[in-house]
Amino acid sequence: MRGPRSVRTYLVGLITGVLLPPLIFGGFLVIRSAQHEQEVMATSVRNRTRIAAAAIEDELNILRGRLFLLAGRLSLQTSDLSEFHTRANEDFGAMAVVLSNAAGQEIVNTSVPYGEPLPDNPDQTATRYVAETQQPRIADMSLDPITHRPAVWIDVPVTRDSRLV
Repeated sequence: MRGPRSVRTYLVGLITGVLLPPLIFGGFLVIRSAQHEQEVMATSVRNRTRIAAAAIEDELNILRGRLFLLAGRLSLQTSDLSEFHTRANEDFGAMAVVLSNAAGQEIVNTSVPYGEPLPDNPDQTATRYVAETQQPRIADMSLDPITHRPAVWIDVPVTRDSRLV
């Protein structure tokens, strides 16, 4: 048999019984708050990503529209490619504009002075797809063969009287 418990034992039991539940509850609140904060941050990141993706898509669509306008002004009937080179440089500044034939071979590239040898088209498959379907295509990001920087290729068909030129 045990003897009577000391006052100290009762005090430790009382303090543990009084302090332990609020400490456990406080720990639960801290963990729950951290989880909630993570959820809020994840939602915020998803929303910002969606907004950024929409802005990028809008910008690409604007560029595609500008390329259609440039293609519409192109006078391939007179084959004045130096004028096309000049207009494309004026309209697009530092962005490279490439005119390719249906096989994907570059004819004009504004990254290169007019008349100099042109690099190989890095995505001839996409150019052939646009030539076959006559539908525009925005390609995945790849390296520009001249600048060796990441680039996005926007391919649009150049047509006259509903036929590819």
